[in-house]
Amino acid sequence: MNYLIRQATVLDAQSSWYLKPVDIRISQGIITEMGSALDLHASETEIASTALYVSQGWMDLQATGGYQGSEHREDLKSLESASLSGGFTDICLHSAFSPYVWHAAWVNGFVNSSKAYAVRMHPVGKIGTDTSGQFSEMADMYAHGAVAFSNYKTPITDSGLLHRIMQYAQNHDLPLFLFCNDSTLSHGGLMHEGAFSTILGLRGIPALAEELHVQQILKIAQELNARVHIQQISSAQSLVQIREAKASGLNVSCGVSAFHLVSTDADLTEFNTSLKVMPPLRSSNDRDALILGLLDGTIDVVVSDHAPLTSEEKTVEFDQAEFGMINLQTVFPQVVNAMQRHFKSYTEGLAAMIPALTTNPRKLIHIKAPLIQEQQPASLTLFDPTIQWTWTPDYNLSKSSNSPYFGTTFTGKVIGVFTKGHYWPQHTI
Repeated sequence: MNYLIRQATVLDAQSSWYLKPVDIRISQGIITEMGSALDLHASETEIASTALYVSQGWMDLQATGGYQGSEHREDLKSLESASLSGGFTDICLHSAFSPYVWHAAWVNGFVNSSKAYAVRMHPVGKIGTDTSGQFSEMADMYAHGAVAFSNYKTPITDSGLLHRIMQYAQNHDLPLFLFCNDSTLSHGGLMHEGAFSTILGLRGIPALAEELHVQQILKIAQELNARVHIQQISSAQSLVQIREAKASGLNVSCGVSAFHLVSTDADLTEFNTSLKVMPPLRSSNDRDALILGLLDGTIDVVVSDHAPLTSEEKTVEFDQAEFGMINLQTVFPQVVNAMQRHFKSYTEGLAAMIPALTTNPRKLIHIKAPLIQEQQPASLTLFDPTIQWTWTPDYNLSKSSNSPYFGTTFTGKVIGVFTKGHYWPQHTI
């Protein structure tokens, strides 16, 4: 199929059309022509919207589902569908439940089998520490296709073990993703520790649990002159520490989940278990600080933190529910919501935020970002930040339904995705 994208503002800083509207002709998956007022050929389908933007295809550094043992929550087909609907051409899959992602042979098999899907699925190998303090053969997994290494949301707080892992990763030039939570402070916690946890009578998770672990990791990274990525931050004080570390020259990066840019602990008053996430939703002051951290570049990436769970794991009493929500299809409107707090111009705001979904995540895992240029393969996400739409279960393409946002009217909609030679249009609202 051949397509003509009509008057899309380009959000690729490497393109000569950066921040300018342009027509883009795509033939058999290749960008063949870019220019103003291109003629529509008889063989082409026109793609247009009121306020159309185009960027490189989005990459999500943190999602779960699809791995062996968790197919009842999300299989690879439903993961592909939800990812495309959310605008993602690439996703990095962490192991929340599967024990297999710490063996090179399994990683190699997954890389090969996942090539059949439109979305590029990149396995994140498990660090896999055990009680003896041993960790997995990360270098071997990396050679077979793992793009980074993490224990997902199991924190590593033993300083000696952290030191050895970070030194190993540094010696082999391996991307290392670490989750920050001092479980001796957060054990048994259900939500952010603050006024609302007191009102609701729920045991709190103090921001200090995250902040102390961030401090520990930064100190070790400084000692080793090592590179490290902190997966998700939720606290304003964590942000301050990372900002200062970056200013001092430390090679540290960090991410934030999109829902931490919009929701707070105040939203938990109805005990919606789908809002029970880790790290927890924190105060409005924390949320506002995170948005500013994204805008000033302290926060490098926005992730979906997509965590599909069954009704048996979520439709229970709040204290019994697992942590996590599905979020692949709702990342973009969450980013738009955050952007609108600080920008009146869509172009200015998107230019500040979209790199957290395009070039920055790829840089962290040593993958070259696609280019929006003639004669380049089309790996593109098309979106309109002005479209209003209501997120309902009818639009949900995940096998799981643990979203707290059903019934919410969002602003900002993915129009479609070009990837692997095909165009995947999304629902017209």
